[in-house]
Amino acid sequence: MTAILYPGSIGRAAWPLEKRLTRCWGPDTFPDAELLLAVMTLAAVPHALAVRLAAHLTGGICLGYGSVPDLPRFESLRSLRLPVQDASWDLTPGVYDPNARRIGIGTVPSTSVSVCGHELGHACDHMDGYPSREEFWQHLQDSCRDRLMRPYRIMLAERPWSRLLNQPGSRPGTAGSCLSAGCPVKP
Repeated sequence: MTAILYPGSIGRAAWPLEKRLTRCWGPDTFPDAELLLAVMTLAAVPHALAVRLAAHLTGGICLGYGSVPDLPRFESLRSLRLPVQDASWDLTPGVYDPNARRIGIGTVPSTSVSVCGHELGHACDHMDGYPSREEFWQHLQDSCRDRLMRPYRIMLAERPWSRLLNQPGSRPGTAGSCLSAGCPVKP
């Protein structure tokens, strides 16, 4: 695992996302658990998907300490409200920016099992033309709803974002975020 923790420790041909990754910790520092989980999540992406994501994520992937606005190239989000939830970016551990095709992963607490997996889900949704906006995705969510843990089951039932999905300027991937990555599922 230490092979992917530090720049240049693994060849680009061996791990396609290496060329997109910015690590915001020093070579003499072992990252916190949240960052280690993000590195492990990225390393677990199947090779063919990693190749596609590396081509799509032209703005890169930034892993660092703090919330989204504490990460390089995300400072402009400080004190801004989230587009869908009643919170600010200052308390948010991760973001996928579809305009810049960039992912940022921080270390602030999250209810997500994997912040990195969740944001990769948004990137995949964007890369594949937003399948989360399609009727089949809503059907898939409905069929899995009873297997989701609270509060995700309730969020899916209420669908506060559904009215936003097909409006111009709506946040992409929001409907698919629960199932694309990061939501705990009951066995």
